[in-house]
Amino acid sequence: GHVGLGRALVLNAGNRLYLYVKYLVNFKNEDWFEIDSNNEAVFPAAWSKRLRGGVRWTKNIGTMAKFQAGVGYEREFDGHKEVEIEGYELSVPKFKEGSYFGEAGLSFRRGGVSPISFGLNVEGYDGRRKGLGASVNVTLEF
Repeated sequence: GHVGLGRALVLNAGNRLYLYVKYLVNFKNEDWFEIDSNNEAVFPAAWSKRLRGGVRWTKNIGTMAKFQAGVGYEREFDGHKEVEIEGYELSVPKFKEGSYFGEAGLSFRRGGVSPISFGLNVEGYDGRRKGLGASVNVTLEF
């Protein structure tokens, strides 16, 4: 889950700037997998606590679509994951570093007033977290 604060600034018709900060807490249950018939790896349950801040610009494209792009910074405070293989614990460093990220996406809403919207997003990280991600979503508002 998360708790956040944000502020929307209207730049002009169809252009908005969002400033936000979020505190995110995640929990991952224990997991394991079999390496071979005699060995297994166990990943004990773990917590992740992060603070994320950023700025996102949105631009209306007609009445049915919206483009968004943003940048931000994310700091992991107490994330760590232990690994145990056949009773032996492996030393895994704690994640207490930050990452920069960028995001871009499009969302579509039929007629601009439909309760259903569709979105396509990409996100990239550099720093402690590295990589690219993409998502497709459908939202129903009621």
